[in-house]
Amino acid sequence: MRLCVWGTIATSLFEFNLVQTDPNFANFQYQDERLVLLDFGATREYAPSFGDGYRRLFCAALDHNEQAMTAALTDIGFFSQQIIPEQKQAIIHMVQLACEPLQQNAPFDFGNSTLAQRLRDAGTAISMQQNYWHSPPADALFLHRKIGGLYLLAARLGAKVNVRQQLQSWL
Repeated sequence: MRLCVWGTIATSLFEFNLVQTDPNFANFQYQDERLVLLDFGATREYAPSFGDGYRRLFCAALDHNEQAMTAALTDIGFFSQQIIPEQKQAIIHMVQLACEPLQQNAPFDFGNSTLAQRLRDAGTAISMQQNYWHSPPADALFLHRKIGGLYLLAARLGAKVNVRQQLQSWL
């Protein structure tokens, strides 16, 4: 099964600066080995600098460059308030986890991955810490909601997708 949604997200974010952010399965139709988006009600406009921040974040994650990841996350607005170093490191670890499908240059088997569970566990661990840091920026939350929903949709479909290949031209 070929699932080309990551290229579509890249086009939406990096070129159009406009992303449909509702990952509800009912908003999609699977047709001729393509996902067709049916509902544009939760469309969100992003500043070009926001997309540039994510482009730099993905490139830094590919290079396993924590310093560049920190700079990109700061520009996106994740570290706009003072947080303790352990929490900052936990967020960087979550980003590295979330970029796991991107980090391999081969089809990622969403159907047999434990990625969603590991991300949930990492997020829960952060939120249970004393002196928990602030919430991510709303723009990031909506984008992550979309990407997370696509992970779950790909898992439900048992998709094997080379995410890096789909995003390569944008990075």
